[in-house]
Amino acid sequence: MIYLIVVPCLLLVHLYARKAQLPTMLFAAVFLGFWGLLFGAKLVVPGAEALVALCLSLACLRAVECYLDLEDVSDEPDDIPEFSAERNFCSRLTHDFAVQPRDSMFAIQLINRREWGTLLDRLNGMSASQRQAFYVNLNYSSVSERAMTDLVEQLPDNADAHVLMGHVQLCKAKRLGLKTGKAADENCTQAIATAFTSFRRALEINPQDAEALCGTLIAKVYIDLDKKYIVASLIDTLQVDIHHFHVVLAAGRHLINDGQSANEFIETVESAVGARDENEITLSFARLVAHVECQLLYSAYGVDKDDSVSDDLARLYAKLESCSEQPGGWSSQIAANLYACALQQMGHSKLASNVLDGMQGLASPYPWELLARQASQPGVTAKKQTGLFAA
Repeated sequence: MIYLIVVPCLLLVHLYARKAQLPTMLFAAVFLGFWGLLFGAKLVVPGAEALVALCLSLACLRAVECYLDLEDVSDEPDDIPEFSAERNFCSRLTHDFAVQPRDSMFAIQLINRREWGTLLDRLNGMSASQRQAFYVNLNYSSVSERAMTDLVEQLPDNADAHVLMGHVQLCKAKRLGLKTGKAADENCTQAIATAFTSFRRALEINPQDAEALCGTLIAKVYIDLDKKYIVASLIDTLQVDIHHFHVVLAAGRHLINDGQSANEFIETVESAVGARDENEITLSFARLVAHVECQLLYSAYGVDKDDSVSDDLARLYAKLESCSEQPGGWSSQIAANLYACALQQMGHSKLASNVLDGMQGLASPYPWELLARQASQPGVTAKKQTGLFAA
C-alpha cells in the first residue's frame, strides 16, 4: 500500500492550486503525473488495487474541495447565518434591476463563442456608468457556465473575468431555487460560495473595482448577513464610485424595513458620498429608492397622496434627469421606473402614464413585479408605518 503516499501529496497540490487561484488544468496535469510516476516505478500495478487507490484519491480531493467552498462563503468571519435569499426576487434570469437585457446579447455571444479578447476590449473601453449598466443588464441565464469556467482559467489575472463569473453564479443561485427566509440546498450554497470567491479574486487583482464590490454586497444580501456588513459594502462601493446606483438599489431593498431604517439608509448614503456628490445625484436617487420601498411596505395601509409629496418626487426625478451622466442610459431608465411606480402608487395615473410613455417599454422587473404581486394579493399584511424618510 506504499502508493497511498500519493494521496497527501495530491491534497497538498490541490490546496496550493486553490489558494493561488491556478487553473484546474494545472492540477489535472500534476494528478496524472503522480500516477504516471507510480506506474512507471511499478509501485502500482494496473488493476483492482490501482483503481481503489485512484477512487480514494478522488474522494479525498472532493471532500477537501467541499470544505474549502464552505469556508469561502463569506469574507466576514463567524457571523454567517443559514443561507436565505433577499426578499421577493423579481427575476431569476437577470438582476432585478435590469432594463435592457436584450442589449447584452452581443456579450453573451462573445462569451459563449469564447471570443474573450473582443469582449474584454469592449469592457475596457466602457465608462464607469456604462460598465455598471453592462453588469446590471446582462441576461446571465443565457451565459454558458462552461465557457465562463474556461474564461477564468484562461485569464486568471483579469478582474472582469472573475466579476462576470461572480454575477453568473449569483443569478444561478436564484434559478436553482434560492427562496426568501429558507435555508438553501447544496447547489445554491455552492453557487453563492463560488460567487464570493470570484468577487474576492477580482478585488485582489483590482481593489478599486466597483462592480466586484457591488457583487460582494449582493452576495451578502443573498445570505442575509448582518446589516453592518451590508452597510460596509455600500460605503466601500460609493467610495470608489459615488454614482453607483446599482449598489444603492441593492442595499436599499435589504436595509429598508420601516421609516426609521429608511432614514438611516439615506444618512448612510449621504455620509458615504459627502461633498463629492456636488449635485446630490446619488442622494436624490437614494431618497427615491427609500420612498418606493416605503410605499411597497405600507401599501396595505394606503399610500400618502399629498401633492407636496408628489412635488418632492418630481424635484428628485428632475434633478436625476438633468444631471444624468448618460441620458437614456441605465441610471436614468431605472430612475424613471421608480418614479413612475411611485406616481402609480399615489394614484397619479396620468403622470405615471406620461413617464411610462417616455420609457418606451423599458420596464425593469423591480418594482413592477412586486406591485403586480401585491395587486393579486390585496389581503397582504404590511408593517405598520413608524416614520417617514428624510426629504
